[in-house]
Amino acid sequence: MLASIPAVVFGLFAGDMLDEHSRSFLFIGCSFLVSAVFFQISEYFYKKKQGQKNTYQDPSWKQSLVIGISQAVAIIPGISRSGSTLATGLMLGFDRQAALRFSFLMGAPIIFGALLLL
Repeated sequence: MLASIPAVVFGLFAGDMLDEHSRSFLFIGCSFLVSAVFFQISEYFYKKKQGQKNTYQDPSWKQSLVIGISQAVAIIPGISRSGSTLATGLMLGFDRQAALRFSFLMGAPIIFGALLLL
């Protein structure tokens, strides 16, 4: 639940502003490029931290909050929510399966909340 707080706060306060200013092809294209660079950086950190991986059972509150912030950034059009949370988990030292599970579980409340706002 802690990991969902940044996205809720960011979505409530910046959602309308993003809708007005971020629907151009140029903006979304730049967002895709930022995502691609972020994925490459996360792969570098993942390979660098391969000997010190965390498991799904022990993410700290700080790690949860950092992954939550990456989920909040993914509210920007062109940034993948699951991709950004997965990449952040890899950068923090999670193994791929643990990062994927955590990303999936933390997405459920946000997706449900977004459906309620429609």
